[in-house]
Amino acid sequence: ATMSASFLGSISDELDAHFARDLTVQPLGYSSYGAPSSGIAPSLRRQIAALPAAGTVTPERVVYTTHLPGKGEPGLLKGIEPKVWPRVDRSEYEGADTAQTMAGLAAGGVVVGRGFADAEGLAVGDRLALRGAGGVLHPRVVATTDTFEASGNIVLMSLATMKHAYGIGSDSTLAVVASSPDRRAALDRQVNALLERRYPGDEAVSNADVKKQYE
Repeated sequence: ATMSASFLGSISDELDAHFARDLTVQPLGYSSYGAPSSGIAPSLRRQIAALPAAGTVTPERVVYTTHLPGKGEPGLLKGIEPKVWPRVDRSEYEGADTAQTMAGLAAGGVVVGRGFADAEGLAVGDRLALRGAGGVLHPRVVATTDTFEASGNIVLMSLATMKHAYGIGSDSTLAVVASSPDRRAALDRQVNALLERRYPGDEAVSNADVKKQYE
């Protein structure tokens, strides 16, 4: 029971760090792990950013693959905007601090999950082969991260690197933060009204709802 409580507490802490935002906008029934889900219309990001209570709005692009680089384990390829991501995600990194990690991603590097790093014998400074529609890239591993998501089989990169390597340019989810803490309730109302009116195939999920998925 003690070990189980400790494990659940670690998951809760990780979710709190990863979902350091006010809302996550995603397709109905979205799951990052498994068959591809429909993407989010490019216009939705712009329209949420234009809402009076909206502050930061930034995408995450996630692709499930049955063959990660190397030995071909299943896992996730994830693309983010490095300059903005720390505003919505406070995950910790090993081998570099957050600023160094984001600078490394912006320069074309990647972060790998601890599970993937251990399986492939990867360390900070090593090169990883990304093979996709854009050819083959050999980005440097700039940091690792210890995560339970996909058992640590994750490769995180910038949106630009994901587009260059794999040709992926559609948003999977949007992380949204209110312009100020006292406008969170207004943000929730405005986003949900927009979705109901124009994007019925998408939903706005609170951090509490996200955590319930892992209980």
